[in-house]
Amino acid sequence: ATPAFGDVDIALTSVITVTFNQPMDHMTGEAAFSLSSDKGNNAAGKFRWDEKSVAMTFTPSAKLDLGTTYTLAVATSAKSIGGGAAMSQPYSSTFTTVPYPGVASTTPANGTRDAEVYGGFSIHFSAPMNVATLDDNVTILPKPTQVYTYWSDYDKSYNINWDFNPSTDYEVTLGPNMADPYGNTLGQPTVVKFTTKALDPAAYLNTNGNIGTYNAYTDTVVYATTRNVHSVDLSLYQLDPDTFGRLTGPNSYDEQRNFTPDPNTRVREWKVPVEYDLNKLILTKLNIASDSGGALAPGLYYLNLNSPELGEFSGNQKYFLVVSGANLTMKVGLKEVLIWATDLSTGQPLPNLPIAIRDQNFNSVNEGKTDADGLFKTNISGQPDLYATLYAVSQGGPGLDSFALATSQWSSGIEPWDFNLQGDYYGTNYQAYFYTDRPVYRPGQTVNFRAVLRAEDDARYTVPDLAPIPVGILDDKGEEVYSQTLKLSEFGTISGQFTLSDEAGTGYYNINAKIPGEPDHTYGVGFQVAEYRKPEFLVDVATDKSAVVQGDTIEAKIDSKFFFGGAVSNADVHWSLLSSSYFFNYDGPGGYFEFTDFDWSSGESGPVYGEAGELIAEGDGKTDANGMLTLRLPADIKKKPTSQTFTAEATVTDVNGQAVSGRTAIIVHQGSFYIGLRPEQYVGTVGEPQTVNIVVSDWNSKPVPNQQIRVVFSKHEWFSVQEQDANGNNIFTWDVKDTPVFTTTATTDAGGMTTAAFTPDAGGTYKVLATGQDSGGHTVRSSTILWISSHDYVTWRQDNNDRIRLIADRKSYAPGDTAKILIPSPFQGEAKALITVERGHILEHEVITLASNSTTYQLPITAEFAPNVFVSVVIVKGVDENNPTPGFRLGLVQLKVSPEQQEIKVSLTPDKAKVGPRDTVTYGVKATDYKGNPVKAEFSLGLADLAALSLAPPNAGPILDAFYGTRALSIRTALGLTLSVDRLNVLAAQAKGGGGGGGAEFFEVRQKFLDTAFWSSSVVTDDKGQASVSITLPDNLTTWRLDARGITANSLVGQNTVDIVATKDLLIRPTTPRFFVVGDQVELGAVVNNNTANAIDAQVGLTAKGVTVAGDAAQTINVPAKGRANVTWRVTALDAPAADLTFSVS
Repeated sequence: ATPAFGDVDIALTSVITVTFNQPMDHMTGEAAFSLSSDKGNNAAGKFRWDEKSVAMTFTPSAKLDLGTTYTLAVATSAKSIGGGAAMSQPYSSTFTTVPYPGVASTTPANGTRDAEVYGGFSIHFSAPMNVATLDDNVTILPKPTQVYTYWSDYDKSYNINWDFNPSTDYEVTLGPNMADPYGNTLGQPTVVKFTTKALDPAAYLNTNGNIGTYNAYTDTVVYATTRNVHSVDLSLYQLDPDTFGRLTGPNSYDEQRNFTPDPNTRVREWKVPVEYDLNKLILTKLNIASDSGGALAPGLYYLNLNSPELGEFSGNQKYFLVVSGANLTMKVGLKEVLIWATDLSTGQPLPNLPIAIRDQNFNSVNEGKTDADGLFKTNISGQPDLYATLYAVSQGGPGLDSFALATSQWSSGIEPWDFNLQGDYYGTNYQAYFYTDRPVYRPGQTVNFRAVLRAEDDARYTVPDLAPIPVGILDDKGEEVYSQTLKLSEFGTISGQFTLSDEAGTGYYNINAKIPGEPDHTYGVGFQVAEYRKPEFLVDVATDKSAVVQGDTIEAKIDSKFFFGGAVSNADVHWSLLSSSYFFNYDGPGGYFEFTDFDWSSGESGPVYGEAGELIAEGDGKTDANGMLTLRLPADIKKKPTSQTFTAEATVTDVNGQAVSGRTAIIVHQGSFYIGLRPEQYVGTVGEPQTVNIVVSDWNSKPVPNQQIRVVFSKHEWFSVQEQDANGNNIFTWDVKDTPVFTTTATTDAGGMTTAAFTPDAGGTYKVLATGQDSGGHTVRSSTILWISSHDYVTWRQDNNDRIRLIADRKSYAPGDTAKILIPSPFQGEAKALITVERGHILEHEVITLASNSTTYQLPITAEFAPNVFVSVVIVKGVDENNPTPGFRLGLVQLKVSPEQQEIKVSLTPDKAKVGPRDTVTYGVKATDYKGNPVKAEFSLGLADLAALSLAPPNAGPILDAFYGTRALSIRTALGLTLSVDRLNVLAAQAKGGGGGGGAEFFEVRQKFLDTAFWSSSVVTDDKGQASVSITLPDNLTTWRLDARGITANSLVGQNTVDIVATKDLLIRPTTPRFFVVGDQVELGAVVNNNTANAIDAQVGLTAKGVTVAGDAAQTINVPAKGRANVTWRVTALDAPAADLTFSVS
């Protein structure tokens, strides 16, 4: 029964349910039931039975009494249906209703003197409450600023949370009008008084982490923050480099936790009284060398901080100090290290400084001395990755630089991803490009695969000298279904074939290869096995215009045609229209121009250009006799901030239920032209004319002559101020102000070109805004930024980190160009800078003097830089009147360099334009380099059904991208100044006193046709760069795509595709289930397509084994010109191993 025996807090409106073990007689069951209270009252009510007469429900006529125990009883007089057996024994159960509302307890309780500061306040009621009556019936003194509440049904508690102040008397009053769900109230207020306890004692060092670097030229000072303690105890020990290496190496956590310093290395031990202000954080300066100050001698130290007032688990903070007069900047690659040593006081390079490189276990790797620029570069080996710690140690210098140390881990805030650039700290010795002839296969088909392997050294490749390569294929369950050892060709390629079994599981399969000597790297590619049905037709969505201006109407035509020819007529269509931001891609003369009005220097994300879009319209329709549907769509973008890309999508469903989608993009422009801006130089010099080239182009990059443009040059100033945030932290806040300094108008010439110029009289950033109005009244605008260097100090924007933004003068380069890079230093006066050109190696490096804080660096671009390089600038600054402590900044910028010299130009030429099944087609292949010279290359050639290829995206990207796509940075920069506590101490001193398979969809396919008609993994062009293959087409009526991908022995790569259509005038497309069950009666269908210009009376036949056909197996149908017709047969599956079905049309 429910409520169950012993249940409490039962609602007053509860219904009672008694469930019997068999159907019961309603009259005797109801008469045998009783519900009585402990006061002797019997409840009246109504009965209801379920349809099986097993469950009897009793609903009391009135609410039950509060806080009352009820007895539910069923006497033995209750009988089963039909006057059957009576109950063998009576049933009895008790439950208790909810009590009268009251406060059972509170946490904290009334009178508590040591309430937890972070515990919150909870009220536990004796009964469930009406939550709506609680919030307005609570008063808290002193009144908190913000309160959060929630109710818990589990324990009938009302929880109130606010920020408790420590050592504070609180008074919480619960009002008398708090009520239960039945309107019963508390009746009188409840007052709870409690006092929070003081905050726990605390003492910690104001440092970033447990290692800090200190300038040996200045007093060694650490700031400590304390609370509710009267003193701190400190002990200082000297460490040798080997011990420091052990404590910071791979097992640093355990080593530091268990570390006990040798008493013989103790330098000093002392107690420091600190200010005591109850519950307040107190900042205290700790002199480390002696009570009166001074600097520690260069070396390594261990500092322990404790306080007798701290708890057992709160004290004993361990801290390591690296004291030196030198800073070591480390540039670490997998095979090389570059060290730059500079003096912390002057910022000048330190020549002849002995340097020892040690690995993560502090074993010696190499050693040497710095040159005149303070540089030491050496090759290394054995680094597993760039995450492994590498140490640079200097011992034996002449003065305060007699000791220096840095590790490759000291890189916080200056990693590549901190600059929104890609970093790769693992690296590999090889590059492998795997692909298959198609991305999707059916069980029983053959998978053809090929791989191009190269030994790699920073995007430079050679054919590897390798033993045969073990290759395996794992199925969707991870079981190996193929294993072979394949030998490399003279071009460094391997290839193979694998035939799937007819019972192969569907899902994702993986081809994996292990290169000998590379146990941690697996190379390969995935493909899918699916019981797919190839699409039989193609949906094309086209518009009358590729682009329109806002306010125009777009006419979109949906055209559906079969791969073998012919229209998909009278078919259902669902269409949709999506909108996303558009970026004008200018390809006219004059080079690169800016066509947007966005401040890329703001640090904010710019406009996003992608496929995703907002749905703005959708609808349904039908294709006509020609497989067409025309839509008229308004181009309304008046509420959009930029021009838009409209994407029109259509899904067409054929008579056999197959659905295929297509899409097209239409550009909706905000005006009839675009304004492009390109400074003669992005980085200029004060006092020299700065010319901005202006192009006005129509949507097709054609010039717009005689167009007047207004141009405003504005000083684009960042106002950066160091101030405290709400938490007391010293941060830079900044804002930007555009102050017009020169305005002019310019009119385009016959070529759509013009210029505007002004001469800046001060360095800094300038914004150039150009606006124009077209004949339709639409305003068009774009802007660009100029960076003007000067010999004076320029107020570049400063962020709260050690990074600067390097400005390159172009978006991409070609070998032979010269890149101009602006270095916006935040330091006043001269400073030294280490310039490196990096990628997988340090390609170039030099030390220069920055005469001002706005220097332009010129870098000649070489072929070695393709496809991209990273330019790094490390600026170090010593101590002077403007810089109270040593400082540094790191800038990092990526330069993209065209890989056109590494690409093979591939042309594919079939000897026929129109083909049919079983025709022979000869394809010519021609390969040339970037100069047009023929090259000898090994190609794979695959001829596949485009319908099968369209089932999934390619499982491998372009081969050019695989070998010469943008590379990640594999050089790690680290230096001791990232951990400089002297810089923190300046901020602390200023602040003192203050306070982030799968089974594919089931489709039946026509199994006798091929999805891959031809595959060859090795077609080699001759000395003229030419080759040819002849291919006899199978029976498919489809579009065939020839895919060619090749590589030369010296690693030039290229690929191309070409399509050809195979079709017939009259054809039949069966539709059948994948399997039958004996006795099934199903409908088989076929669609007959007529690709001729005349209607045809066609004879359609079905020859069947394994099934019986009801009615005539031969039928005559009329198929309209350029149309299709559907025909069906009813069949019954027989007890046979298989059904053999042959469909024919004539």
